[in-house]
Amino acid sequence: MASKIYKNTLRWFPLLLLIVKRDFFKQFKGSYIGLGWMIIVPILYLIIYTFVFTEIFNVRWGNAEDVNGKINFALFLFCGLTIFNFYSTIISSGCNQLISQRSTIIKIAFPVIVLPIGLTLNSLIATIVPIILIALLSIIYVDGFSFNFIYALLLSFPMFLSGLSIVLIVSATSIFFRDTIQIARVFVTFLMFISPVFYPSTSIPEKYISLFYINPLVIPIKSLRSIFLGTEPPSVNSIIIYCFISLIFLLLSLIYFLRLKRGFADSL
Repeated sequence: MASKIYKNTLRWFPLLLLIVKRDFFKQFKGSYIGLGWMIIVPILYLIIYTFVFTEIFNVRWGNAEDVNGKINFALFLFCGLTIFNFYSTIISSGCNQLISQRSTIIKIAFPVIVLPIGLTLNSLIATIVPIILIALLSIIYVDGFSFNFIYALLLSFPMFLSGLSIVLIVSATSIFFRDTIQIARVFVTFLMFISPVFYPSTSIPEKYISLFYINPLVIPIKSLRSIFLGTEPPSVNSIIIYCFISLIFLLLSLIYFLRLKRGFADSL
């Protein structure tokens, strides 16, 4: 099955690129600033969250009066938000991914699987800009230039695998169970609070650690923080394990997606 999917993916690769390009530029269609929003939005989020948490909630990292302390906390927070935004986008958008393409799927012989792949790639591309911003601020305020950013590139691969797995599951399920869209909205909020977005992973009580690491956001958030903030040395083993688990999850998701695919045309 895996080899067949691989061959079909290569066969439909030009179509996949077309879909990725179309969906990427569609979000900026009619906008005066255009692609500039990819830079402006992360910066605005960074400023807003940093102000709220450091000035209103009085959450600090290091010396409360130290500018670098605030910058470090901003980066700490932004690492968590960057990973969370990637997964929240694919969950929310994934629910409508196939439903919104109903006419295409029904009327023509169309490789449906390229739609979830395209969505995941676009979400990953949107995540690259915030990571570049984090890297630049890390170079300026934390420890100067470092080749640790290579680990961030390694991290993008298992994120793509796990992200695609989630899109395959939610997009296929939502066709037969439309309440998936509403459940996903609640789940995304729940996911934000059970992930170490606003707090360090060391805050988790020991008795919940095993359950905590089931969350697919934990390892990428911890890894991104260790890469750019030096909270601890980047763990290559953790990233490799994350890759392996994501790959297994993807294979299971593919089986689930392909089984439900037979009934797409009748249920859409």
